[in-house]
Amino acid sequence: MHRKPIIAAMALVLSLFMNAAAMAESAADQFIGTWTLVSIRYVRSDGSVIQPFGPNVKGVLVFDGKQFSTQAIAANLPKFVSNNRMRGRPKEYEAIS
Repeated sequence: MHRKPIIAAMALVLSLFMNAAAMAESAADQFIGTWTLVSIRYVRSDGSVIQPFGPNVKGVLVFDGKQFSTQAIAANLPKFVSNNRMRGRPKEYEAIS
């Protein structure tokens, strides 16, 4: 008996079945999870684009299927001398606002 071709055929059928099941998921289900944020862009009705955190935003987006949360920070913010934003100098706070 030729077991290798039968096992290969069974593996192919199983992989096709699993792929079809994954494709049946809704877009929202496929989007659930934690994502690395690469840009935040607002497009106005006139077509102009605003990037409120600049072109190199860093952050995460978390989506649970119904709600989402975004944490973002501009990547080019200056560092604090103390390396602690809770102990900044007035000029440092002004530079990041």
